[in-house]
Formats: sequence, structure tokens, C-alpha cells
Amino acid sequence: MTAPVTTEALVEAPYVLLKRGLFECPGHCGYTGVLRRAGRFSHEEATAWAKHGDLTMMLASEAPDYSPACWHEVQVADLLDLLRIEREAKEAALAALQQVTAERDEARAENDRFRAGFANGSGPCAYCNLSREDWSKCRSGFPGCDRADDAMLCPHFGAEMEANDRADTATSELARLRAEGEAKDRALKDLRADAAELAGVLCYVSAHDDPKALRDLCWKAGHFLENRIVGIEPPALARAATAREGA
Repeated sequence: MTAPVTTEALVEAPYVLLKRGLFECPGHCGYTGVLRRAGRFSHEEATAWAKHGDLTMMLASEAPDYSPACWHEVQVADLLDLLRIEREAKEAALAALQQVTAERDEARAENDRFRAGFANGSGPCAYCNLSREDWSKCRSGFPGCDRADDAMLCPHFGAEMEANDRADTATSELARLRAEGEAKDRALKDLRADAAELAGVLCYVSAHDDPKALRDLCWKAGHFLENRIVGIEPPALARAATAREGA
């Protein structure tokens, strides 16, 4: 609820004077149709001037933004000026915000450098009191402990840890590829040995009419195909060889 306006408040409030539909400027020097450019007068002064008969006094708080006789062009120009003032105020506020943000970021960076320097120092941990050499004994684990997180705030230390992680990953991958290559080498060696043995039997069968050798060749060929190539069942080849031998 708005408090009632007292006589004392009306006396102390600023007034404006209107003449022929325009506000009087400060010091009674000219006229304007824009309220914010109009002069402000005390109750006593406004009353004295209003006695001339061609002036009207009005509370500044109740006066319109533009007087009745204000030209439309003047109103438009004033509105554009108000927009300019508002835009400049917003730009100034944005610049101030950017300045404060930059100062905050700098303060954070300084705090990060301090924490990183303290964490990488030789002193005991601020969280668990362990020395730097005993980081691996931290109950939170390393690098998962708070001191390690602080240490990572240092670009050099963080880059070093990331490089170490990449090196460990590369070493593990290299070991895996090396073991896989060695396994393939062993498989290739066995394959060549089996192929050489099969070729030897084939040469013997080609040079001698030996049914038993032919049967052995079929068994070896079946075993070779089963384990090395397409998995053909050896007994099928053996039965074929036996049938030919019986014929």
C-alpha cells in the first residue's frame, strides 16, 4: 500500500513549469518538450512563477515524458538518444563484466599455480601428510588422490603424466603385437614343416607304386587339410585310398 503524500513531501518535491504546452528549461532559459531536459523548481519558486498567469506548475513525478506541444520529430530523436544511452550503458556493463571475469580467471590460474607448486614440492601432502616419494601409498590411490589432482594443474607435470600414460599404452600395445607376431611365426613354421613332410611323401608315392604309402599320404593330406586349410575329415580320404587299394 502506497503511503499518503503529505504536505511536507509536496513542498519538498521538484516541480516543472509549462508554458504554451512546453516545459521551461533549467534557469528559465528557453523551452523544451522533453521532460528529462526540463528544469526542476522548488515548490516556492514554481508557485511564484505560476502567479504570472501564463505558467502552470506540475509535480515532476506526474508530468508526461513529452509535453502536449512537443513535436513528433523531437520525441523520436529523444527516444533514439535514450536507446543510445541504454546501449552505451550495456556496453559499459559488459566491458566491466569482462574485466571482472578476466580478473577472476587470473585469480583462479594463480591459485592453480600455487596448488600445483605446493603439490609438486618436497613437503608433505596437505591432504594425507605423505611425502612426495610415498604418493603410491595414498589410500585414495595415485593418480586419483587430491594431491595428484593439484599436481596436474601444473601444465608441465600434467603433460609429463599424460606422456607417460601414452608411453605405457604404446608399450602394452607393442608387447601384444610382438606376442601375436611370434605366435604367427610359430604357426607358419609348423605349417611349412607339415607341407614339407607332405611333399616328401608325395614324391615317394610318385616314384614308387606303394599302396601303403598312398594310404599314408591320404591320411597326412587329410590331417593337413583339416588343421591348416579347410577341415576335411581324414577318414574319408583314408577310406577312398583303401577302396582304391582293394580294387
